[in-house]
Amino acid sequence: MIPPDADNMFSTATGMKLTVDTDSGKFRIPRLMIHFESFETANDWVFAVAIQESTFNVFEHKTGDENALQRYDFNYHNLFEWDLTVNYHLKPGQGILFRPWLFHSFDMGLVQNFRLLETPTII
Repeated sequence: MIPPDADNMFSTATGMKLTVDTDSGKFRIPRLMIHFESFETANDWVFAVAIQESTFNVFEHKTGDENALQRYDFNYHNLFEWDLTVNYHLKPGQGILFRPWLFHSFDMGLVQNFRLLETPTII
């Protein structure tokens, strides 16, 4: 379920040139474990819309690694190895734009994800 003018909609809202990946618009029930989304480049984005109430949590590993660009070979099931750095409560219809390589989780509810590919501006 990708809106017909999604590229323009997301680009206008963010002020960045974004293309919605064809693998977007899927609904999913989040898993409680910490993870990161698939990504192709460090310029990728994810926009998640809460269909049901949810909390988006961002984590940092106890080693100090903040994202999968730094390191990703961790035990994602052992919460004692992780520090919660921030969380956002999302009501139905609210969304959050984040980098897919952040260690994160959604704690409940149904979300719809859009994978956005940023075209870097060349000056």
